[in-house]
Amino acid sequence: LKNVFDLKPNKRKLYIYESSSLRIKKITRDYYKDNDYLNSLWFGAKMAKYIFVAGGVISGTGKGVSAASIGLLLRSRGHNVTLIKFDPYLNTDAGVLAPREHGECFLCDDGTETDLDLGHYERIAGINVSKLNICTSGNLYEELIAEQKRGDYLGETIQVVPHVTNKIEKRLLKLGENHDIVIAEVGGTVGDNESDPFFEAISKFRLRNSKNVLMVLVA
Repeated sequence: LKNVFDLKPNKRKLYIYESSSLRIKKITRDYYKDNDYLNSLWFGAKMAKYIFVAGGVISGTGKGVSAASIGLLLRSRGHNVTLIKFDPYLNTDAGVLAPREHGECFLCDDGTETDLDLGHYERIAGINVSKLNICTSGNLYEELIAEQKRGDYLGETIQVVPHVTNKIEKRLLKLGENHDIVIAEVGGTVGDNESDPFFEAISKFRLRNSKNVLMVLVA
């Protein structure tokens, strides 16, 4: 099914493809409430390229090193590159995670305690990392709960889709504003239930921007 509606005041048309008319109505309603998100996604002056790095059925296969190495190669070709790590766990930082499970805790210049892969990004790819380069499920839910308590959603039911997935997409778009290429690593494996919101967001993102998205699987 195809739904077409005008985005005022720019009068441009947005096309949404979904399998259910009820779903189209819900998406239309949610997106109208967030015109800044829509405008940046569809009508931005410049669209960055995105590379998503995911793992197979076993974690710890070198996704972080692979992502950082791709970043180094692209930077050597003169591209402005940044990286972000999406971690599905509910912790808000890596400061209290057991090193035997997650490796070292990498401390950024801004004081953020992060996953060891950000150390790979800085040491291998040669970029300066900060809190903008890490996003956990805990961060996303913490933000949503704070916004809900503040009254941003006016009593609306907050759901994983579209609210959590929209936040993931916004993170990607925000990073892409000042960079040519954004490399996003998804922690864990493709079979983890906790990773579902991230892969759902990536699927939606790729559907809208297929010419600017590349998928990499490290197995």
